[in-house]
Amino acid sequence: MFAGVYQREKVGEYYADLFVENQIVCELKACESLSREHAVQLVNYLAATGLDTGLLIDFGRSVVVKRKFRQYQPNEVNVPVNPVH
Repeated sequence: MFAGVYQREKVGEYYADLFVENQIVCELKACESLSREHAVQLVNYLAATGLDTGLLIDFGRSVVVKRKFRQYQPNEVNVPVNPVH
């Protein structure tokens, strides 16, 4: 189980279909074909958990595996100490 976090506040809980090595979220499907919505859902899970790597696996007509990578960046602004104008 992961805590879903938005703007540093817990907004819910997420139970991964499969979680590998504390680093990879696997979302399992069994449908005719994967849609864009499935990929968006996985990326949203990555954003909510702060993880960077996910696998979308469909066990429909034939096995399809799609990798998703997301570089997680907390909502922080880096301001230089001596900004140059």
